Amino acid sequence: MICWFNKLDCYTKTRLLKSYCCSFYGCELWNLTNLDVQTLCVAWRQALRRIWKLPYNCHTAILERLSGTISIFDTLCKRSLNFVQKCLNSENVLVNFVSRHAVFYSRMLSGMGRNVQFYCECFGTTLYDAVTLVKERKVLADEEMIWRACMIKELIMVRDGVC
Repeated sequence: MICWFNKLDCYTKTRLLKSYCCSFYGCELWNLTNLDVQTLCVAWRQALRRIWKLPYNCHTAILERLSGTISIFDTLCKRSLNFVQKCLNSENVLVNFVSRHAVFYSRMLSGMGRNVQFYCECFGTTLYDAVTLVKERKVLADEEMIWRACMIKELIMVRDGVC
């Protein structure tokens, strides 16, 4: 018996993966330096490679460009920084004070401050930029990487009989 999931195209499978496997409730409070976060990111990339039937050594930038997604790590960082911004801009005096103290003074002693510090180190931003402006990190792909992704996409369409 052929499973109905095998009959779907890669784009539909990717949308299903995002809708059923991306509800990371409470991830704003996760410690981004924890190795389990990296394990989650690896599992996500493996799932995308399996959906697209790509080899295990396919570059992550190509994988993200094919599937039309940003990495789970970038998503978790963005959600964490949005949470920090909302706490820093809170009208509740206690929430505002505790979050300011966590981010600006006892940075490595609190989960919130540690995540902001980790974000600044990973993406090369200043503390001010991290807590005032949440920009999506742009993956700077060179022209050759873009061409490779386009060629792979076309080959996948030929493989799957779409083109």
